Amino acid sequence: METRGFFFSANAKLARAGEHIQTLIDEARACSERETHALVVEANGDATQYVLRLRVHEEPPLLRWSLIAADAVQNMRAALDHAIHGLAAAYTLQNPPPDWESLAFPICNGPEKFPGARWRLGPLRRFETVVAAVEALQPYNREPKDLPLLGILQELNNADKHRIVFVTRHAIHSGHVSVSMPDSVPAGVTRTSQRRFASGPMADGTELYSVTFSGPAVGVKIEAQIEIVPVIKHRPGADGMDVSAVNDLLGALHGEVAHGLDVLRRLSPG
Repeated sequence: METRGFFFSANAKLARAGEHIQTLIDEARACSERETHALVVEANGDATQYVLRLRVHEEPPLLRWSLIAADAVQNMRAALDHAIHGLAAAYTLQNPPPDWESLAFPICNGPEKFPGARWRLGPLRRFETVVAAVEALQPYNREPKDLPLLGILQELNNADKHRIVFVTRHAIHSGHVSVSMPDSVPAGVTRTSQRRFASGPMADGTELYSVTFSGPAVGVKIEAQIEIVPVIKHRPGADGMDVSAVNDLLGALHGEVAHGLDVLRRLSPG
């Protein structure tokens, strides 16, 4: 019996996730090339305040992208469970293996929770090499620990069972803003306040940045390094960030699951 053949369905699930991710990449690139939005500077009536706003020319298909992202997440999570099923079949030489309906790849957020989750491995929990390998793949043991990838995968998959996990439009910025005043502005006019970078979902007209002057300042220019990208919300990382560009995050999750499948595949007997 060819034991490595038991990983066929896990590989197929991961490949399907990759197709979804590529669809998102292609569609997001196409939207970007159509210049679906712009950043515009608007001044109030007496030129004492300037606002940098998002202007949307064409709404991206955020609901469609949300559903595609969810399909990718579900396929990646299923790939890990299918791998455990395949490995159990390989070790027991039974297909389906014993207790196949309850088999799953456990994902735990801390080492204290792993012992109580070992039962999900079914007959595999008798093999310490398998148990050790599964624990080594847990998010608390993997790098980067500031973004626990399998923990995020589990979180998104669980959430999607009950509600749509929305992809939203978000501003990613470098923190650099340039405000230049022409020589024609009176010397006594000074910058009195500024508000930097809105956070959260972006809609048409969202104020990204504003600056206020003590008097009329006609002709002020604002330049900022800002990129508007589709993002998905997740648990905060070590840096406090709780959103990631959806294509980047899904790509990282795909790589982590591929690594997990490779580790489990190498444990196949024979």
